[in-house]
Amino acid sequence: MSECWLQCGSCETRFDLAPLFFGCPACLRNGHRYPLEVQYGIASVDPTPGLPGIWRWQNLLPPVEPDKRISLQEGATALLPLRADKQGPRLYLKNETSNPTWSWKDRPNGVSVSMARQFGFRQVTAKSTGNHGNSVAAYAASGGLQSVILCHERAPALQLALMAVSY
Repeated sequence: MSECWLQCGSCETRFDLAPLFFGCPACLRNGHRYPLEVQYGIASVDPTPGLPGIWRWQNLLPPVEPDKRISLQEGATALLPLRADKQGPRLYLKNETSNPTWSWKDRPNGVSVSMARQFGFRQVTAKSTGNHGNSVAAYAASGGLQSVILCHERAPALQLALMAVSY
């Protein structure tokens, strides 16, 4: 796993990785709001063999204990060539429909919901009109967490049904 910390882009103060939802505590004490960003001391960019889904890239992700990691075998989506000829740039289509909820959002949600488990949370919340909510609900259910997905009143019925099934 990589070394990981939170850092303020304004005052450059570093903090241990923690759920600091209101931004930089040092800047807040001075009456300013500034977000914290995750920073990494990356030891290796090579995948770790034998780990499921996104977690094979654990060297590039926040540190999550193995028993807190959630994976539905996301990632490893195929790159399909779009050009048969040798002229012009090489173009590929990334087939995200092979992810568990058919969305690229499975990769970041696998990590973020796992981080929620790492921090000891029992519930996650998201706002969505569809794919994001489906993915959060699926990963939360898989990890034994409750999910609350806030949706617009005109969100498609199919998307709402998929979110409800995971809950």
